[in-house]
Amino acid sequence: METVIEASEIPERGEDLRLGFRMGDWIVRPIEGRLDGATGSHHLQPKSMDVLLCLASSANHIVERNDLIEQVWGHTAITDEPLTRCIHEIRRELGDTRDKPTYIQTIPKRGYRLIAAVEPVGRDPGPTTLRAASSRSNVSAGGHLTAEPYDRTRAAEPFEVMMHPSEISAARDIESGDYAKGIERLLARLGNSKQPFSVRTPIVIDLCAGYTLMEDFNEATRYCDDAVAAGWYTGLALNNRGALKIAKGEYESAIDDFVGALRANGADAMAGRNLQRTLARMAAITDERNAALAQVMDS
Repeated sequence: METVIEASEIPERGEDLRLGFRMGDWIVRPIEGRLDGATGSHHLQPKSMDVLLCLASSANHIVERNDLIEQVWGHTAITDEPLTRCIHEIRRELGDTRDKPTYIQTIPKRGYRLIAAVEPVGRDPGPTTLRAASSRSNVSAGGHLTAEPYDRTRAAEPFEVMMHPSEISAARDIESGDYAKGIERLLARLGNSKQPFSVRTPIVIDLCAGYTLMEDFNEATRYCDDAVAAGWYTGLALNNRGALKIAKGEYESAIDDFVGALRANGADAMAGRNLQRTLARMAAITDERNAALAQVMDS
C-alpha cells in the first residue's frame, strides 16, 4: 500500500531540510533558492523551491496535487497550472524528465513523488560576515547575532541568536550598526504576505533580531512569535525567541524555548549552549541573592 502525505504533515516532516539538503547529485539551499551541482549553481523561483521542499519533506511518498497547491499557494490557486509550471522548472534545472525520472515521478491523476535519496546537510553559512557595535548586543562572524541581557549580575558569555542574512543589503546595514535601515529593507523584502513560508519566515527571524538590537522588544516579540507560529525553521525561531527573553530578563520562559528548540532540531548546538548559559546565570543570581540575604541576617 502506497503512503500518501497530507498537507498538514509536510512542515513537520521537513524540519531538518529547511536549512539545506542533499538530493541525489545536488545540494539544495531552500533559503537561497539555489541548487548546487556538478554543472554549477542553478536558481529556482520561490514557488518552485517551495514545491521541491514539500516533495523532499515527503521523499518516496506520494504528495497529492491538491495538497501541494494548498501548502504552497494556500487558497489563492484556482487551477493546478501554477504547480505544473513549477514542476517543469524544477525538472529543467535538474536535467530531469517525466518519461525517465531521476528525481520527480509523476503519479497520473494523483500527484508527484520525489524518488531520489534526501539527506539534511545543514545551513550554508554564506559569504556574509556580520559585525555590529552596541553596549548590550553585537553580531559575530558567521551571521550569528548575540544579545546580552539588561540585568547582568556578573560577567557571562553572550547569548546567541542565528540570523538568516536573507537580504544582503539589510545584513550590511546591520553590520554597520544602522539597524533602522536594515529593518526597513527587511520589511520591504517581506512585502507580499502571500510569499511562501520558506522565504517569509527567515525574514521574520531577521526582523526579530534587528528589533532586538534596536531594543524595541515589543516589535521583536511580535516577529519572534510570528516566526514560531509559522511552523517553519522552528528550532531557530524558538532559539531566537529564547535569547530575546533573556534580554528581557525572562529566564524561566527562555528555558522553555531553548528546550523546545532542542527538540525541534535546526539550532541544536546553539540552543544547547544558550540553555547551559541560562541555567548558569540563574544559579549565579540565586547565589548572589543568598549571599546578600546572609549578609543582612548577620548584620
